Amino acid sequence: MKTTTQQGFTLIELVMVIVILGILAAVALPRFANMQGDARKAALNGAFGAVNSGVSIAHAQALVKNKLAGSGDTIDLDGAAGITLAYGYPTTTAAGIEAALKLSSEFVYAHAAAVTTITLTGATTAANCRITYTAATSLAVAATATADSSGC
Repeated sequence: MKTTTQQGFTLIELVMVIVILGILAAVALPRFANMQGDARKAALNGAFGAVNSGVSIAHAQALVKNKLAGSGDTIDLDGAAGITLAYGYPTTTAAGIEAALKLSSEFVYAHAAAVTTITLTGATTAANCRITYTAATSLAVAATATADSSGC
C-alpha cells in the first residue's frame, strides 16, 4: 500500500513564526527609531571639527603672513579671498568665520558682536544643537569654539 505524505507547515507553526517576528520587531524598532537624532549629532560634531580645523588653519596662515593686528587684516584660504581677522583669528562675521568654513546649507549662522552661533537646521531643540564661536579679544586670548549637541 502506498502512503502519501503532505509537506508543509501547520497553522500552529505559522502562528509561532509570526509571533517570533513580532517580538524581534518590537525589540529592534526602538534601536533604529533615534537614527535621525544620531545623524544630526554626527553632522554637528563633524561641523565642530571643521570649525576647529578652519580656525587653526586661518590662525596658522595669519602667523605666516604676520597678520596679528587687532582688526582689519585679511587672508585668503582655499579660494576664499578676504577672510577678515581679529588678532590672527577669523572674526564673527560673514566675511570672517562663515567665509573660512563654507559649511553646507543645513547650517545657519547668527552673527553677534563677539559671538557667532552656528545652528543645525531640523534639530529637535535648535538652542541645544549648535556651535558657538567666540572671537579672539586680544593676542593673549584666542578664539574658541564650543558645541552643544544635547538637543539634536
